[in-house]
Amino acid sequence: MHDNAPIKFTLADTDKGERALILMFEDDFRLLSSAQQETAFSDYIQQLKKDLTALADTDPNKSGIAVIFQVCSELAPHIINGEVPLDRPITVELGQLGAAPAPSVPIIDLTQH
Repeated sequence: MHDNAPIKFTLADTDKGERALILMFEDDFRLLSSAQQETAFSDYIQQLKKDLTALADTDPNKSGIAVIFQVCSELAPHIINGEVPLDRPITVELGQLGAAPAPSVPIIDLTQH
């Protein structure tokens, strides 16, 4: 991904045979003031948007970046408002392995795991 990304992403298989995206905020990001976090996170989302635009539809990385862009975009207002604990992992369940892409994930599901 990006060297200055505020979040680390890990893809995991659950014991139910599903895929999950695990998000952990970087230590450097957590140490920023809330105003600096807002700027850094907004900049990261804009970079993801540029990356998506630059990739061809046939690029195998495009769908992964699209999921990360969606998750970050939905998390952004909650991070800015201090509603998301930055010191705990966030798990986003993506669905069955080999299944069609999961539909949009409501933000309430992201913040309660």
